Amino acid sequence: MNCSRTLFFALLLGSLIAAMAIATTRVCASPAELHVGVGYPYATIQAAVTAAASGDSVIVHAGTYVENVNINKPLTLRAASGADPVIDGNHGSCITIAANGVTVSGFELKNGKYGVASWGTDDSVISRNVIHDILNIPSYAGCGIMFWSDSDDFKNNLISDNIIYNNDRQGIYIGGETLGYISSGNTITGNVIYNNGLYTNPNLPDASAYGIQLSYADSNIIRCNDIYGHDDWFAYPGFDFAQGIYLFDSNDNHIECNYLHDNNYGVGIWRPSRAAGTNYVSCNNIVGNTGYGVCTFDGPPNVDARSNWWGVATGPTHASNPGGTGDKVSNNVDFTPWLLSTACPAVGGEWVSIDKFRLLSPSIGLASMLVAASVVFAKYRRKLAL
Repeated sequence: MNCSRTLFFALLLGSLIAAMAIATTRVCASPAELHVGVGYPYATIQAAVTAAASGDSVIVHAGTYVENVNINKPLTLRAASGADPVIDGNHGSCITIAANGVTVSGFELKNGKYGVASWGTDDSVISRNVIHDILNIPSYAGCGIMFWSDSDDFKNNLISDNIIYNNDRQGIYIGGETLGYISSGNTITGNVIYNNGLYTNPNLPDASAYGIQLSYADSNIIRCNDIYGHDDWFAYPGFDFAQGIYLFDSNDNHIECNYLHDNNYGVGIWRPSRAAGTNYVSCNNIVGNTGYGVCTFDGPPNVDARSNWWGVATGPTHASNPGGTGDKVSNNVDFTPWLLSTACPAVGGEWVSIDKFRLLSPSIGLASMLVAASVVFAKYRRKLAL
């Protein structure tokens, strides 16, 4: 009897130890890398994404992939080192993100209705992609990066170091049109965004010729981007509404150290449906915009647009600034003081031109530059508040 009991407990203990070993092995297993391309285990990106577990990396080698990739788990989708893979969306979404914590990096995305689309996700990184010729087919499409939802919000996403151009509608869109869902904590930085809103497929709703549009989005950062070529979109006869950056029903956003040039409006702000708040536009190079450098369609509180370079040392053109010949500002914009040269503060008290930032960024890395710049911006805001 005692021997049977001893044997039973020994077997039970052995089973428990085995189960713990299996569990430990699963927990400690390293994320896998799944390779896609000619001569690799997976012929399509979607097959590798489907096979991947959460936390894995899908590595895509050179080639053109005619696919609509749907990512429904947290993973990394990136180009292989030295490769420039192309995803041709063939009028579908090139990449759809349907999970939090996704990274997409290193692709050329084209010929889709969206380059990257999401309908309410957080904590993703979209970096070092080239997104172009995204089409407004069948309609309400044509956006390079479209983060849109009326039933969810977007938080803590990073969109960095992409080149986004020649798309039918917006370059980047974040938000929605529902007051109950406000997108926040997103950062758009280090991108080159130009010539969007081409509307080559003139389907509904309109060209939306904006480099970046935030809608129902508060407390986001737009920093160190080069945005140009958004002009000549006449939403109504005689009314050009194209803009480098458009804030729609959005408050407390920080637009810093961007190069905003050769648009109709450098920055446009309109809050038709929400209580007025303040947006901050500082340390930008705002030059050569044909309509306004900064324009708000709202009353007070004013837009805080202090410490920008407006193209000339005399400051922006406004009735309250006689002699100012730089880019125009509308009423309800605070623009004093302004910068006297094409400059943006850098660490150590040195003043570095935005053009120099653009030239240095490929070699020094925008991430390093932005960490340094963020320290200075924090100090600079405190100084302005005194």
